[in-house]
Amino acid sequence: MMLDRCNPNIALPVQIRNILAERIENSYYRPDRRLDSIRKLAREFEVSAVTIGEALKLLEKDAYVVCVSGSGTYVMEKVEPAGIPLRIVLAFPEESISRDVLSYENWAISSEAYRGLVAGAMDNHAEIHFAHFSNQTAGTLLLRQIKRVREYDAAVFIGSQLTALQAELAGQMPVYQLPSIYMKTPPGVIEINYDIEASLKILVRHVIDCGYRRIGTLSFYKRTNELLLRRSRDFRQLAAENGLETPDEFDWRFPSSGNVRDFLAEKLAGKRPDFILCENSELMTEVYQAMYDRGIKIGDDQGLAGIATGLTLGGLIPTLTYVRVPIFEITRTLVASIRNGEKPSIVPLSDDFLIKGQSTKPRRTG
Repeated sequence: MMLDRCNPNIALPVQIRNILAERIENSYYRPDRRLDSIRKLAREFEVSAVTIGEALKLLEKDAYVVCVSGSGTYVMEKVEPAGIPLRIVLAFPEESISRDVLSYENWAISSEAYRGLVAGAMDNHAEIHFAHFSNQTAGTLLLRQIKRVREYDAAVFIGSQLTALQAELAGQMPVYQLPSIYMKTPPGVIEINYDIEASLKILVRHVIDCGYRRIGTLSFYKRTNELLLRRSRDFRQLAAENGLETPDEFDWRFPSSGNVRDFLAEKLAGKRPDFILCENSELMTEVYQAMYDRGIKIGDDQGLAGIATGLTLGGLIPTLTYVRVPIFEITRTLVASIRNGEKPSIVPLSDDFLIKGQSTKPRRTG
């Protein structure tokens, strides 16, 4: 593990603490033996003695060492691999973690995030605390919320929730954000995400393998914004680069007002593309119903797919093809990154993340 002086999100004393802890765990510094002197460590890391002193206090707090006045700092005889549990808070503004409060897909994303954090905590000797914070930011309330969060070693937020709190904490402590698609992460907040471009490439390859030629996208303004529209544009561009047809007439966007079923009935009554990427998985049941009403057989007459967690897609007949968003994997690996003082890496995707259902099938030729 190397010292990263260019990382503004992890303070130097924390980084040095992590490096020394790793040396203890790897028996570079053995139990009951004295660590190098503060002066020697300061020369090695090219920092001040004060910084080394802060790092040693963190080690002592985590039961790696004991500091003996006038004698030095000694490695504890028995050291737990990870010391005192890492304390991570996931802050949320909803009144409850429930489908009664959240939209179906947002509930699914949150649920996968909770599950991943808990699994990561089990692997990395950490504690996950789920805490409610008010969206109100007036006066002393925000100051009290900041004080609450700073009691933890790191904070995790889902998307742009509690933006004011995120902004105030950034730079004071490690703050991580699981963003919505293409969301711009605030300065000082550390982004955790998956390879979005890879998800689109996986889907385009599947479309080509099935023999589809004319590609359409379906986006609902009622439940989305420019972020999903950008993903639709990127998908269409990637499809065009791979020789597929992407007529503008099949870039379907539900307006800000109106009836979803009427909109779908109008679109499905005219010409259709061979394949449609539906960007809003929580409205997939309405898409299915609209196609059923028009006598369109999904999979046989119309190719259809999405990009989602998959938790919202159960019970659809025929089963839906989709690229699984790896929220669980993202948050599980995040805990290890926090433990090691490392910047989280973008979670890669492979073809295994394509869940093939009956909504896409190889097209008959001849």
